[in-house]
Amino acid sequence: MGIDGPDMEDDDRTIYVLTNVDRTLGAAVITREGLLQDISEKVGGSYYVLPSSTHEVLIVPMNGAFSKDELRNMVREVNENEVSAEDFLSNKVQVYSASRDKLMNVEAYDQLQRSKIHAR
Repeated sequence: MGIDGPDMEDDDRTIYVLTNVDRTLGAAVITREGLLQDISEKVGGSYYVLPSSTHEVLIVPMNGAFSKDELRNMVREVNENEVSAEDFLSNKVQVYSASRDKLMNVEAYDQLQRSKIHAR
């Protein structure tokens, strides 16, 4: 189990693969206690979690290199063209917020960010 990477690298456009040693049903490792925080330390803060398949998830540092729309489109396209129905995990991009120590879908994260701005 662990985070391999970079799987794809172009300056700040780094994508890490999170899976288990067998690379089978490895997406479940994301539930391991303390792992979300460990990844945050490795990538330098908050990050996106892309549901690649039941076998792996992709970790993308939240550094502005990818737009949320790019990530959503990437997940949707890969799921439609590369992932079998039995290995399908989700089309929802997730965010791990380092400041909140919480994993949430990107829409919920955006809503929290908007409410934070309006509260100022």
